[in-house]
Amino acid sequence: MKTIITGPSLTSQWYKFVKEAEHASKHNLGEDLQNYLVFMLIRFMKKSEITGSVMATEYLRGSFEVGHARSAKLQEVGDKCLLFSGFFPEQTEKKRVSPGYFVSLGKSAYFELSNSRSSKNKELYFELSKKFINLTDILLTMRKVNFEPLFAFSLWMETNSRYAYNLLRKNDASPTILNSKISH
Repeated sequence: MKTIITGPSLTSQWYKFVKEAEHASKHNLGEDLQNYLVFMLIRFMKKSEITGSVMATEYLRGSFEVGHARSAKLQEVGDKCLLFSGFFPEQTEKKRVSPGYFVSLGKSAYFELSNSRSSKNKELYFELSKKFINLTDILLTMRKVNFEPLFAFSLWMETNSRYAYNLLRKNDASPTILNSKISH
């Protein structure tokens, strides 16, 4: 399926932002993940309040649902975790969780969907799980988030985020610290 972008529509603007961030972050998502990310961003633009979510609770509730209700709930959890980790990383501190919390939970939600018998998009959900941190890096790049060094280091150590690593390098983090992960 070829993507045709015309005019200054909301969809074409989001595609432009995603493609620019994809290029800047040096991640290659592929067309299916680009499409998913764009339409997820459009869908959540209409939802004004997602910060009140307790993701672990929503994940557990979704896991106990069946059929379409289960798929919808787990997809929402994965999507919210992607938004929290990439667009709203400050929620990590507010919710008093580690920088990798939303990444781990979101990856798990998508992975569970990829293994679901009722899921129609198993391959897509598997790719979302597998490339979750790449998607997060693209969202962080779009927003140009500038973390405190300790937060960036924790995110990098927990998730191997290329965005966090580059931010540490840009801010002259100690080479000893950066090389410590490589030698382990």
